[in-house]
Amino acid sequence: MLLGLIKKDLKLFLYDRIELLILIAMPLLLITILGFSLGNFQFNKNLDLTIAYIEEETLEDALVEYEYLLMKKGLEEQDIQTIMEAASSFTIPEMIQNVLEKHFEGVTFEKVDLVEDKEAYNGVVLIEEGYRQETWNSILFHEGDIPVLSISINEQNAFELEVVKGIFEGIMEEINLAFSERTDAVNEAANSRFVNEGEHLKEEIVLSERLISSFDYYSVGMAVMFVLYGSAFISNYTLAEKRSHILSRLMITNVPMYLYISTKWLSSSIISFLQLSLVFIFCYLAYDVVWDNIWFFLLVTACLCLMIGGITSVLSMASFVANSYQLTNLFNSFFVAILAIFGGSFGSLYSFSPVIAELGRFTPNGAAMNGYFLAMTGGDFTDFYHLVFLTSVFCFGCIVLTYFIFKNRGDAK
Repeated sequence: MLLGLIKKDLKLFLYDRIELLILIAMPLLLITILGFSLGNFQFNKNLDLTIAYIEEETLEDALVEYEYLLMKKGLEEQDIQTIMEAASSFTIPEMIQNVLEKHFEGVTFEKVDLVEDKEAYNGVVLIEEGYRQETWNSILFHEGDIPVLSISINEQNAFELEVVKGIFEGIMEEINLAFSERTDAVNEAANSRFVNEGEHLKEEIVLSERLISSFDYYSVGMAVMFVLYGSAFISNYTLAEKRSHILSRLMITNVPMYLYISTKWLSSSIISFLQLSLVFIFCYLAYDVVWDNIWFFLLVTACLCLMIGGITSVLSMASFVANSYQLTNLFNSFFVAILAIFGGSFGSLYSFSPVIAELGRFTPNGAAMNGYFLAMTGGDFTDFYHLVFLTSVFCFGCIVLTYFIFKNRGDAK
């Protein structure tokens, strides 16, 4: 019975050309128009990023201190000289600056003594006193772990945040590479008498040099906006089936109402998944919209589809009780537009109102947009905790609201 009802909804959807036109063709048309109109604009590339660098101990002071420590170890003069040459060639500030100049445009690297206003910088790198010595000891002698590099990121703008995170991840990857090359050279020079293989500063680092283009942005923005329209379309099936007495015949066969509404939730989720898949496949083939991690992409899509299903269940029950299409029409004509604006489908709101932009991250489409950008640029599973938690809370809220509407339906049958 459950599969039969879902299959029926899928057939109704496929046979309705107007719905197919709105849900599939319209987003592709808008993506094409907006993508080409802003074809030379890249959301991340043109951002003006300033990264501050604070050094509590200069390289010269660190080298003097380290040479003294090596002498206390009782090493020979030739060995000390070999190690000091390797240590002096490995200078983190210069390596950071080289990576910035090599891979990223529009990024200013500013060395300061003190950061008085953190809001003035997109990121702050702090080299603490003793950091270099501990790093060299860990690399050359395996004495302790490599200390954590202190990096603070200004999280005011979600998109700038992802860029700065990607920059620092790229920097650490370059440093890891340098570790490997330079420690190999030191091993050879010292005949491996006291020098061990280099370790990574950070394990499982994702190198993210991905820039969000106009096609990337609007592919995501239009997809998450138009997927909302599917909720109202599927909800309309409920009222149509009520008025044609199909629903009454189902009730006579002892099909519980919660099972019927569950089929609408599942049908809407499946249709949403198919819609998003078709849109993104087309964007991949036509506009080279690619994903750094396909599993994260599927996770975001699944979360969004579940939330769309929850909206459908609420609208379906509300339409059934009200016996009117007015609620679904109001959702399509008003609420979808509001959600799209708050969620950032037409552009980031951080430059206009950071508060509204942050509120948008708690909408289904806004949370999904941030998740999709993370899947594009590379990220960590912990970055998706917000989306998974929001999906859980949102779906639970939809279940409670649907139950509340059904229990307070009055004389609606």
